[in-house]
Formats: sequence, C-alpha cells, structure tokens
Amino acid sequence: DILPKYYRHLKDNPHSFLTHFYGMYRVKIPETSQKIYFCIMKSVFCTKLEINKIWDLKGSTQGRRAKPGETVKKDLDILEEGKKIYVGENKKLAIMTQLTSDTSFLSGLGIMDYSMLLGEHDGQSEPSLRNLKTSETDESASTKVTSNAQHQRQSYQFGDKRHTSLTESS
Repeated sequence: DILPKYYRHLKDNPHSFLTHFYGMYRVKIPETSQKIYFCIMKSVFCTKLEINKIWDLKGSTQGRRAKPGETVKKDLDILEEGKKIYVGENKKLAIMTQLTSDTSFLSGLGIMDYSMLLGEHDGQSEPSLRNLKTSETDESASTKVTSNAQHQRQSYQFGDKRHTSLTESS
C-alpha cells in the first residue's frame, strides 16, 4: 500500500528529501541455500567532496545529543556549536516547502520517525573517492553543506555562492 504512494510522491516531488529507493533484491547462494536481501538507494551525500561532519536532525532536543565518540552529531550538538546555514530566501522557501510536503506525506502514512541528515564539507579536504557524483557548487567556496533528509542529497554551501538542491530522509 505504501509503494504506489511513495512512487507518486517522488514523481510529484523530484526534489524530495526522502530516500530514493532504486530496487530491492534477493540473492540465493546455491551451495548453502542462504538468501541475502538488499536494497539499492540513491547516495545520501551525492557529491565528490569529503563530508567532514554529519548531523542527524529531528527538530527535537529530547535526548538529541551524540554520545562521546559518536561521529554523527545530533540536534543539541549543532545548537551548541552555534552552526548557522545560509541558503538565501528563495532556497529557504524551496527547502521549507519540500520539507512540509515530505513530512505531510510521511505523516499521512503513519510514519512519524523522521530526520534529516546534514553533512558539511570544510572546504579544505580533497574530494573523496567514496562520493562519485560531481558537485555543482562553486569550488572556491570555503564551506559546503550536503544534506539528505532521510539522508540524501545534493550539495548546498554557506554564504552567498551558488547552491544546488537538497533532499531528505525518514
């Protein structure tokens, strides 16, 4: 029941922050009859740039601090860092509109555990081999942010430089 609605939502919202599933598969190993199930999804951070810091944001502060040693930070951590993201009014409106659409979609399906994965490139690291797609942002910018609201997507950057699109997760 969810799949047709999910498909329609992604068709109607090409810049959705929801995870983009490309396929779900099963491989059976003949010698052991063992079955392995896996899915293929769009990369959360679809950029050739190294992501130096990651936050898993839910919009809540209740229990939202990373434990010592965890590399993925949370809502309270980004607040305490005083991190601000500047994307301009037009991009802000586009992001907020898409977030509203995506969260309404998830809520309508009774899916309420939702977060946005936000990644930051420090502007100094070399491009990462693990990220295959080229970023469309201005390479001279000092800081770039990549996001995936259920862990997706294209890159944004701080400041008034050119921006690309963003996506999300559940």
